[in-house]
Amino acid sequence: MQFEKEELLAKVKELLRSEMTELTYDLWIKDLSYHSFTETEIVFGVTTSFIKELMDSKYLEIIRKTFAYLTNKYYTVTFEVIGKESNVASTTSVAPASTPLENTQVYSNTSLNPRYTFNSFVV
Repeated sequence: MQFEKEELLAKVKELLRSEMTELTYDLWIKDLSYHSFTETEIVFGVTTSFIKELMDSKYLEIIRKTFAYLTNKYYTVTFEVIGKESNVASTTSVAPASTPLENTQVYSNTSLNPRYTFNSFVV
């Protein structure tokens, strides 16, 4: 069978949908798109290294076999991280530990023992 590359991907997704749960399909397969497609290699673009590792470990073989089943040709299937990964650590701002607390209040109506403070805690 001869398919256009977008039609081939649609057929692959259709077959994969019947092989896995709806949730798995929706999370990992539904939004797959080609990054590049050659005579011997198919590269899918993913947004994070986590997704790349998961796709490599769990879904690479079934995707490769599905392409081979439909085309009678073995492709090298890979996943490539495209774009910038969002780095949570760099986007989160944290106040330095040496910044003194402002407007510190002492609450008298609490059941906490005032002898127990961070300063008197001993390990």
